[in-house]
Amino acid sequence: MKINTNFIKNINNINNAPSFGKRLIEKTNVRKVWGDVERVKVVEYDPKNKKDRKQISDLDHKHWGRHAAKYMYNIAYSFSYMTKGKAPEKPVKQRYYGIEDRYSNTLAIAQVQSSPKELFLGEWLFPNCAKISCVQTKPTEMFSSDKRSYEGLGETLIKEIVQIAKDERRDSVILYSTNDNFWNNSGFFRPVPEARKNGYNILQLKSEDFDNYIKFVENKTNYENPYLDIYM
Repeated sequence: MKINTNFIKNINNINNAPSFGKRLIEKTNVRKVWGDVERVKVVEYDPKNKKDRKQISDLDHKHWGRHAAKYMYNIAYSFSYMTKGKAPEKPVKQRYYGIEDRYSNTLAIAQVQSSPKELFLGEWLFPNCAKISCVQTKPTEMFSSDKRSYEGLGETLIKEIVQIAKDERRDSVILYSTNDNFWNNSGFFRPVPEARKNGYNILQLKSEDFDNYIKFVENKTNYENPYLDIYM
């Protein structure tokens, strides 16, 4: 029997192929400021993928740059840190979620840690939680920008993170708030009393409120009502 060497080469190439990169989680709708609805993608970026590394790096150095808040630098630095094999020890997962338009341009991005055991935030330990380390919306898409095209990018991304936490059976989603107007808007992210007493602005969304928060955001993005607004 004659062996097809080209077939063997193709098999080897497939086995040695690099990571496919970012993973599509869901397609969802967001509203333009003038009322139209646009389909966007919710993705998870892969630090091992060359194209993803360049995309995140370019957000920090080219596309968003100095106009972005400090969180973009933190996300880009952490993403680069992950590519060098310096990921947090297991079982902590470090993940990067984004919202992209139809052309794969990043509109919002978040860095999230999760663990079935415990995660530190400030001086407190939280079991089986997801921790939102950083969230950044494209500077021209922030609520304060007169150039923005979209509404609700921040809450849409957080809603997807909460849905993932629910699917993974997390006990809570935690974060350190630097924008109380945004997080307090829903009423479901509540201060951790012990942390608040000690001057730490730590907020927690408990698992029993996951569905309520998801429904809250979905109700705000009821596209039959053109006057509803979401901001971050």
